[in-house]
Amino acid sequence: VFRKSSSGGGNGRGQLPADGTYILKMTSRSGLSASYKTAVASIEPPQPLTLDSAGRATVTGDVQTYGDYQFYSFTAARDDGIFVRLQTDGADSVQPATVFLITPDEDDTPSEQLIWDYANASQHDVLAGYGTSVLPVLDSIGATLRGNSQGQTYLLAVHTEEAEPGKELGGYTLRLDRVKAGSDILIDDDLAECPDADGHSVRAAAYAIESGGTIDVCTGRYAEQFPINNRYQNSFTISGRDQAGVVIVSENDSPVVNNVYETVSLRSLTLVGDNANGSGAGLARGIGIENVTVRASAGASSDGLDALHLAAGATVDGLDMNAGRVALIAEGDDITVRNSTFIGAAGRIDWQGDNAVFENNIVQAAGDDADGRYYQLSIKGTGAQITDNTFTITGDQNYRRAAITISYAGDVYDGGENSAPALVRGNTLTTSSGGLSLADFDVTVEQNLVKLTRDRGAQTLNLAAPTNALAGETVKALIRNNVFDGLKDSASSRPRDASILIARPATFTDIDVINNTLRVTQGDPFCDCDLVMLAIGYTDDPLSGALPMRVINNIFVGPARDDVEPDDDFYKAVWVPENATINASNNLFHHIDTAYDGGTRTGGSDIAAPPMFINGLLEVGDAAPGIDNGQGTMAGGAPIPDVDYDGTERPQHGSYDIGAHENEF
Repeated sequence: VFRKSSSGGGNGRGQLPADGTYILKMTSRSGLSASYKTAVASIEPPQPLTLDSAGRATVTGDVQTYGDYQFYSFTAARDDGIFVRLQTDGADSVQPATVFLITPDEDDTPSEQLIWDYANASQHDVLAGYGTSVLPVLDSIGATLRGNSQGQTYLLAVHTEEAEPGKELGGYTLRLDRVKAGSDILIDDDLAECPDADGHSVRAAAYAIESGGTIDVCTGRYAEQFPINNRYQNSFTISGRDQAGVVIVSENDSPVVNNVYETVSLRSLTLVGDNANGSGAGLARGIGIENVTVRASAGASSDGLDALHLAAGATVDGLDMNAGRVALIAEGDDITVRNSTFIGAAGRIDWQGDNAVFENNIVQAAGDDADGRYYQLSIKGTGAQITDNTFTITGDQNYRRAAITISYAGDVYDGGENSAPALVRGNTLTTSSGGLSLADFDVTVEQNLVKLTRDRGAQTLNLAAPTNALAGETVKALIRNNVFDGLKDSASSRPRDASILIARPATFTDIDVINNTLRVTQGDPFCDCDLVMLAIGYTDDPLSGALPMRVINNIFVGPARDDVEPDDDFYKAVWVPENATINASNNLFHHIDTAYDGGTRTGGSDIAAPPMFINGLLEVGDAAPGIDNGQGTMAGGAPIPDVDYDGTERPQHGSYDIGAHENEF
C-alpha cells in the first residue's frame, strides 16, 4: 500500500484498496538492532470549516494517538491569504503538534504546501514541530494560497509525530482566518467598529494584499504571534485608523512586520513587543513610517525591542519610539527621519547610505557601553543633513567617544567628486559622552549647542578630512555660530585631545572657524596638564607654511583660576603646528594663559577681556567687549555669517560682534 523509509522517524500514508487484514512490516537494512515506536491511525474524512462574514473559523479537536491526523476543509481562491493559529489544551497534551496545508496542485491533484508558503515548495513539505515538552503549543502560521481556479477546496491537517510517554492524547484549538485577495483590504479584530470588514487578521491580509495595496486596520489589538510576512514579494501599506487604538503585537522575538523581499509602509498604529524583555516590536524593510508608536508591553523592559530597519528611499515622520539597545537601522541612500521621538536605554541609530536626513527629532537616551558601542547616531555616507534635533544623553558610556558621528564611506574612491555637502545645523546636544565626530569632503557645522555634562569631558567636535581624500583635492569645512560648552578631555596634554580638533588639516583646501563661542567650565581634577581648546592637527603632523585655515570672531573662555584643580593646569586657546601659519584675528580670550601656541598666525585685533555671559546659551550683556569688535565681510575673505546662532541678522549696529550671538540692544 505504501512504503516509508527513515532513519530518524516519520510517517507514511496510503489509501487502503479493500476491506481485510493488512500486515505492518518493520525491517532494518543495516542489520543492527534498534528500538522503535509505531502506531496505526485511521484518517477520518475532512471536517468542513464554517467561516463567518469576515473569513474566520474556530474548531476544537483531539489527537487520538501517535501519528494521528485530523483534517479540515475550507473553500478559497488562488492568491487569498490565510492565517492559522494552533493551540493545544495544556502541557499534558500531545507535543509537538504540526499544522500544514494541502492545496490543489496545478493539475488539480492535492499536494502539501509548506504553510510558510515558499513559492517553490515541493510536495510533502511539512513544518517542523512547535512548542516544547513542558509548555502548551501556541503558534501561528500563514500563507498565500496557490491553485489554478476559483472556489477550490483546501485542507488543513493537524498532526503529531512525536510524543513523550503518557502524552499521546490531547486536545487543541485551531483557528483559521481567510482574507480574499485585493488591493484594498479592511480588517477589524472583533467586527465592532467595522462590521463589514474583509477579515479579522492583519497577518492574513498581508498574505492577500496585492502589490501597492493598503490594509485598512480598525481599532483593536492584533496579537498574532509570528510576524506579518508577505512571501510573494509585494510592497504594501498597513494603515491604522487610530495611532493609539490600533495595536499590533508580536508575542515572540521576531519583528512585528517582516517583509522579506519588498517594502512595507506603516501609518497611524502602535507596534508592541510582548515578551518579558520587550522584544519583537520591530520592522524589516520599512519604506514609510508615519505617526507610529513603538513600545514594550506594560511591565516589560524595552531593552530587547527590535530595531526598525529602513530601506533605501524610506521616509519616517512622526515616529514615537520607546527604543531598545538599537532604535533604527537604515541601509540605503536617500532616507529621511523627521519629527520623531526616540527614548530608550541606548536607542542607537545605525545608518549607512548617502544623503541621510535627520531633522527635528528628539532623542533621549541613557546610553552605555555594555556592548562596546558608544555613539548615539552614526551615519556612514556622504551628504548627511542633521538639523534642528535635540539630543539628551545620560549614563556612564565612554566619555571619549562622540555621540554623533558622520564618516565618508564611498564604496569606490571618487575624490569627493560625487559627494554632496554634509550639514550639521541647529542641533542641541547635551551629553555625558563626547560631542560631534565628522569626516566628509564638504562639511558645514553651524548654529549648534554642544554641552558636555560629565565631571571629565570629551571633545565637543572632532573634524577630519576623509581618510581616502588626497592632498590638493577639494575638502572644505565651515564651523560657525556654534556654542561649545563643557569640559575638556582629561588625562592628556596632547593637542589631539583638544576640545575641538581639526584632524589632517593639510588635506583640507578650506577650513573656517568663525563666530563660535567655546567655554571650558571647570578645570580637570584628574590631570596636571597643559590643555588646548582648539587644535589644528597633531603634535607629530609634519606641517609647514600657510595652512588654508581662518580662525575669526571666536570667544575662548577657560575656567576661573580658583576653579582649577590642580592649580598648575595651563590653558592654551589655539594650538598650531610649529612650522605652520594660520589666519586668526578678532578673537576674544578670557582665563587663557596662551592665546596661540606652536606655530604662527597672521591677523590681529584680538581682545583679552571677560566675555560677560548672561545665560546658559552664553549670550553676552549689552556692555560686552566683543560687541561691534568682530571682523566684517570683505572681498575674498572669510565667510562671515549674515545671521547668528538663533537666526538674528548680522550686524545689528553697523559692525559685527565676536562670538556665536549678535547683541540686539
